[in-house]
This record gives sequence, structure tokens and C-alpha cells, in this order.
Amino acid sequence: MKYNKQKRVFLVLVVIAMFFSTMASAKLHNFDYSRLPDNKDGYYYYDETGILSESTKKHIDKLSTELDEKSDIQILVAVVNDLDDLDIDSYKSRLYEKWGIGSKSRDEGALIVVKPKFSSSDTGYIGFEPGYGLEDILTSSVTRNIQDDYVIPEFKNNDYDTGVLYAYNAVMQIVTEDRGITLTGEEIYLPDNHNGNETVVNIWDIIRIILIIIVIISIFGNPRNGRRRRNNFIFFPRGGFYGGSSSSSRGSFGGGSFGGGGSFRGGGGRSGGGGSSGSW
Repeated sequence: MKYNKQKRVFLVLVVIAMFFSTMASAKLHNFDYSRLPDNKDGYYYYDETGILSESTKKHIDKLSTELDEKSDIQILVAVVNDLDDLDIDSYKSRLYEKWGIGSKSRDEGALIVVKPKFSSSDTGYIGFEPGYGLEDILTSSVTRNIQDDYVIPEFKNNDYDTGVLYAYNAVMQIVTEDRGITLTGEEIYLPDNHNGNETVVNIWDIIRIILIIIVIISIFGNPRNGRRRRNNFIFFPRGGFYGGSSSSSRGSFGGGSFGGGGSFRGGGGRSGGGGSSGSW
């Protein structure tokens, strides 16, 4: 009886989760993407705040152009004045979709979104949004490590240009090393052990494992007729073994395309709403 009651509770929770997932999908379908900025100039950077230096813009556009030409992988940076009343996770996912980053067939793209902190009462945000094809290397743990160890410390010192440069270089370094791509246009520089916050294991991954084990035991691990029910379910959290604290999100989004003065053209890539985000 106790097992059947727990099973009913589990099914109710599944139905509730499916309901809210459907509602979220409906809201996404009806979203007005004209609210979000266009990258009409077609560069691999977009800065409506004016915080990026000309050298950083040139660095981003030159490396991303070379990477795109050699591999069809597209890495972009967007620095915006506000999030248009969205949370950072929704904003980065929907902007990725509107710009259609990465090829439609492989979904290998990445978007870095920064909303600066303009006053002491304001909040700054950063978000990393990988396409489906790069989620295996730009995991939530890896991108959290980038933002917490390299980027946010620079932002807190009001050095947004350096923080954006480190965020971009870290992503570019991970992608090119994993795919075995050599870029000759610009140096990809990152300081060594910048903030010293790297840990061996992400504590949030440990907590997720513990919670999953508890749920599995409570649902499937009850004695029944003198025998314990056996299962073949094994769960592992996504992500690497890097420290940091912030949020990660998941969803499902498609892509479009556009043109402009630069060489970037959206290829219709999709993201899974992964990566990570943080604030300061």
C-alpha cells in the first residue's frame, strides 16, 4: 500500500511538471522576438552600451570570422543596456534563437550576453548560451568557472572590456582545443589562476546526485513481498568538475538568420537553454 501511494504521488508530480513545461512552451511560442535587438551590422559582437574598446571588437570579429570559415562554428558576444523585463536565462536563449547562431545541421554556436551594472542600486548579469552541438564542452560547470574566476571579478572592478575579453577568450580556447582548430589571426590570452576559486568538484552537482538517489530509493527501493525492488536507473548530472556559484537553465529553442555589414550570417542553429548565468 505504501509503495502504491508513493507511486501515485510520483505520477501526480510528473503530470504537474508536464503541465508547467507545456505552459512555458506556449509562452515561448507566443514570444514577440521584435523586442530583442537585431544584429543588422552582421558582426560577431553587438555592443549597444559602448563599453567595448575597438581593439576588443576587432579581436572578437577577427577570431570568430576565422573560426566560422574553418569550422562553421559561430561564437558571438552581446552587450546590452537591459534585459527587456526578462531574466538572463530567458534572454540569452531567445536572443540565440533570434540570431540563429551556428549551422542548422550541427548547432555549433555559443553566445555570451552581458548586461552591465550601471549604478550601485543596479544589478549586472552575464549569461553563456551554447548551441546543442557545443553543450558537451561548454557545460554549466565549465561556464560557471569562467564567469566566477575570470569575468565577474573584472566586472566588479568596473573593467567590462577586460571581463568580456576573458569570457570570449575562455570560450574560444575551449572550443578550438576540443575541435583541434588552429587560429592564426589573434592571440587567445587568459591569465593563469586568475581568481583561485577552482575546486575539485562542483558542490551543486553533489547535491543533485544526493537528491536523485533519495528520490529513487523512496520510489523504487521499498520492500515488497519480502524482496527489495531492483532498478537499473543511474543518473549523472551534466557538467564538469569546476567550482562556481550561479544558475543554469534548460529549454528548447530554434533559430533564424539575418545579414549586415560584417561577415556573420546566422545559420539557423538551436540552443538547448544550457550554459550558465551569474550576477553581481
